[in-house]
Amino acid sequence: HYPLRRQRQMCIRDSIFSFVPLPMYRYPKKIITLNRRNSSEEKKPLNIKAKITKYLTENKAFAESFIFIGTNGRFHSLIHSIIEKECYHADYQVYDLQITHTGTCISRVKGRDKSSPALIIKIPVNDFARFRLRNNFRNMEELRTRFPIIRGTTPIPITFGCFNNQDYWVESYIQGLSGETIGRERKQQIIFNSFNKLMDIHIDSRISASIEKINDKIEKTYCAFQGSDILWDASEKSIIAKAFTFLKHNIPEQTFFVLGHNDYHLGNILFDSPSMNVAGILDWDLASKYEFALLDALHLIVRSNKADNTIITSLEKNIISPSAADNKLLAHYMKILSIPSKDFTFYLMIYLFELLKKDLSAWQMGLGGVEKLYFSMTIEEIHNLIKLMRTIL
Repeated sequence: HYPLRRQRQMCIRDSIFSFVPLPMYRYPKKIITLNRRNSSEEKKPLNIKAKITKYLTENKAFAESFIFIGTNGRFHSLIHSIIEKECYHADYQVYDLQITHTGTCISRVKGRDKSSPALIIKIPVNDFARFRLRNNFRNMEELRTRFPIIRGTTPIPITFGCFNNQDYWVESYIQGLSGETIGRERKQQIIFNSFNKLMDIHIDSRISASIEKINDKIEKTYCAFQGSDILWDASEKSIIAKAFTFLKHNIPEQTFFVLGHNDYHLGNILFDSPSMNVAGILDWDLASKYEFALLDALHLIVRSNKADNTIITSLEKNIISPSAADNKLLAHYMKILSIPSKDFTFYLMIYLFELLKKDLSAWQMGLGGVEKLYFSMTIEEIHNLIKLMRTIL
C-alpha cells in the first residue's frame, strides 16, 4: 500500500493510493474500488484494511489478482474542479470511481437535474494510459462521423483538457452491463448478440482493397517486429519469416477491408437488461478504418472462452483444434462476409501477428507498474504464439 509520487499541484498522483496484492496474472480478474471515506469510516482507521482482509478470505475471485484503490479528498476535489470547468452550467454529482489494469481512473458523474446527461471522466495515471485515451478520443470523433452505424453504440467524445498538469478526457456515459459481469447462463446469448452486431458493422463498412494495399498492410505488420531480435532466437526468427512468406503467397482472391475495433471482447461491450442486446462498444483506441475481416470475430471467440488468464489455451481449443471448424458463429460470419473456408488460415495467421504486435508493444512500454513480472509473462506469451505459428505452418 504505497502512495504514488507526490506533486505540489493538485493532480491524481497527489491523492491516489494503489494496492495490488498477489499480482500473479497479466489481467486482474476483478477491480475493487472504494470512494472517499465517510464520517463513520473516519472513526475506524482500520476499516479499509478489514475490507481487504475480508475480500481475500471470503471471496476467492478476488484472491488471485486484483487492483484496489482508495482516495483521499484531494482526488474528489480534482474531479469536481474538472466538472466546474467543463460543466459550469449544471450541478453534477460524482457517483463512482474505478481504475483499469492499464492505469486509467474512470469516474462517472451525473447531474442532479434529470435533463443533464451522465458523463464519464477519464484520467490517466501513466503515459501508456494517456496514449490510449488520446487515441480513443480521436478515433471516436472520426469513426462516429464516417460510420453512422456505430453512433448509437459508441460514446460521444465531449471534450479533453488539462487541469493543474493533469490531463483528462470526458465522454458520454452509456448505460449497460459489462459482458464480463453477466453470468454463465446468459453468456452464449450475449456472444451471439455480439457477433450479430459485429457482422452489421463489417457489412456496412466493407470496402474493396487492391492486392497492393493488402501487401502494404502485411509489410507494415511484419516491420513492427524488426529491431526486436532480443526477444527470440534463430529458430523463432525463422518461423516468423516463414509465416510472413506464407501470408505473401496466400492472399485471398477477394480482398477487402472492414472497420476493425481490434479489441472486441465482452469486457468492452455493454448490454441492455433484460434483452441483452448490445448497448455500447467501448475502447476504440486500437480501431482501424482499414482492417482485415475476421480478426474481431476471432478475438471475440478467444477472449470469451478463456479458462485461465492466457489466450494460448483458448486459441488452441477454440480456433486451432479440428473441432474449431464446427464453430457455428464463426462459420456464419464467414458465410455472411463471403469468406471462403480455404482463406481461414490466412486470417488466423494475421490474427497471431496482431497478438504478437500487441504483446511486443506492451513489453516495450511496461504496463501496470509491475514491470519485471509483466515483462516475463508477456515474453512467455510471445514465445507460445510463435510456437502456434509453427504448428499452423
